[in-house]
Amino acid sequence: MTKVKGIRIRRQFERIYFNLVLSSLTFLSLSIFLLEIKITEKIINQSISSNLNGLVFLLTISLITSLIMIALICIFVKKPIKYLSNLQKLAKVIKLNGFMVINDKKLTYYPKFYYFENDEKMTISIKLDGSRFHEKFLGLQTKFEHVYIAELTDKVIKDSYVIYTLCKIDNSRRLDITNVSTTDKYKIQLMKGLEYNIAENPHALICGATKGGKSSFLMYLIKKFLEMDCIVKIADPKMSDLSTLDEIMGEDNVVYTKGQILQQLRLANEEMDRRYLEIRNSKGSKFGKTFMDHGYKPYILIIDEFVAFMDSLETKKGNNEMEEAEEALTNVILKGRAAGVQVYLTTQRADTADGVKGSWRDQLFLRVFLGNSPSKAGLRMVFGDVDKEFSTRTEKGSGWIFIMGESSVIQEFYSPWVDKDYDFVEDIVHILQHKKDNEDNFIVLKDQYKAV
Repeated sequence: MTKVKGIRIRRQFERIYFNLVLSSLTFLSLSIFLLEIKITEKIINQSISSNLNGLVFLLTISLITSLIMIALICIFVKKPIKYLSNLQKLAKVIKLNGFMVINDKKLTYYPKFYYFENDEKMTISIKLDGSRFHEKFLGLQTKFEHVYIAELTDKVIKDSYVIYTLCKIDNSRRLDITNVSTTDKYKIQLMKGLEYNIAENPHALICGATKGGKSSFLMYLIKKFLEMDCIVKIADPKMSDLSTLDEIMGEDNVVYTKGQILQQLRLANEEMDRRYLEIRNSKGSKFGKTFMDHGYKPYILIIDEFVAFMDSLETKKGNNEMEEAEEALTNVILKGRAAGVQVYLTTQRADTADGVKGSWRDQLFLRVFLGNSPSKAGLRMVFGDVDKEFSTRTEKGSGWIFIMGESSVIQEFYSPWVDKDYDFVEDIVHILQHKKDNEDNFIVLKDQYKAV
């Protein structure tokens, strides 16, 4: 059994902050008062114990001095004070929700709540002991979010404990696109303390309201994919910003007509099938091996505004483009993970509840919505049926994120900050040129090695 982290909450913690201040004030005042008496008596060379006015004056000075010292401690030693305050909040949650039993003025039951925190998160572990409060212990996430002004990032049941993980998620955790480094071969840093592993959590759905920051976030992902040396294919049916990348990435990699996008879907399926066949026939093929073990690069197909693309397809008999596209997408989404073939779908139309098939959404490991909260139908389209309050978003690039396998809950999200003077195209050109230089150097070295 895993040992529970943190300090156990006790009933006396309900006033721990007040009691600490009171005891500190008493101790400091008494210490200063006695010191003042000793100094005064040494100066005047006589006892002042009988001088009531003098004692009152010294006591007043000691109280004022102690209050100033405590105030300064609270200002400059915030972390321990905040920790005690959080313990007190949790004790009050227990009290105000009636999670204890008192018989004949005697406490007969007090639940096992444990609190732990570090620089990144706080965890609250509650023992599931079968009491009459059992079900209530399982539904405290919203109260904890409001009490601690934090976002629930995970909730698990382990070893008879329900463990809530909360995090202070605000723009202080936001990254700047100009200084985000790649920490691992296939990991993309999305916020401080939040990474996305494209190998383990493939396929994505990215939705964003107008001016919500979807395009900037998508360009950030493309930049990171290219830095990872992925094979990147981009489909932009609306011929917007992404379509201009064909000038630097090539017309074979960036497409925008309906026929070209359908062809990219066919090619993605062919690449997936080819890899599976090669892996199966490989001498080194073993159960559980994936594209990484066989040296394949991730194959990324991005379809921007895919709902608009799907709506443009023919459904007439003999030329059912819609059916072909749906079948191709289904194959890649359901089967592409081990082969490293992935799709990233984006749309502004999060209000179209049937835009994403349920069988697709359940396999889209990364789901992001940026901008103001859409309708309930739109939220179901992105995240499925969820029990969460979605507040209004006003800051560009802010919204919510869910990474399957990393967390069991949807959490608040701030995409990397993009300054208005930042040039995506220039950055991508630099990445591609650096990649080409490395490949040219590799060819030269290989030829020299063969010559030797």
